[in-house]
Amino acid sequence: MAVENVESGSSQVPEYLLLGKGLGLKRSDFDSTLEYTFESQAISGDQIGAALAGDYHNGPLSVVIPFGIWGSIAFVWFVVAGFRVLLNNYRYGSPGLQIINAFLLADFITRAFMFFVVVGGLTTDMLHFTGLWD
Repeated sequence: MAVENVESGSSQVPEYLLLGKGLGLKRSDFDSTLEYTFESQAISGDQIGAALAGDYHNGPLSVVIPFGIWGSIAFVWFVVAGFRVLLNNYRYGSPGLQIINAFLLADFITRAFMFFVVVGGLTTDMLHFTGLWD
């Protein structure tokens, strides 16, 4: 079981699907990660922090495992609502701001595509989705 927890986040999805794991770190996770690292050398020393933090480099997994299905539904709602706001700003906003609104909409779509399809992480991408950092 400890090997599965370290190898991939997708093996943790059935266990944490409904309620989620949370953002805390349990002692058992810490111990199993260190034990797996020293026994098999599958994780190098510079990757231990990412394994312990649950940094899966996969957007959907970074939402499902900590927050479960309910947090995933809330996150998808947030992304859809953000898209609709930016789309309405582009369509019905001031004509003088149409280029800026088009850029913001295109940036949001690109970030969402990258998050869901290519590579993503909730901790960094949430800053982009909320417009706090771009």
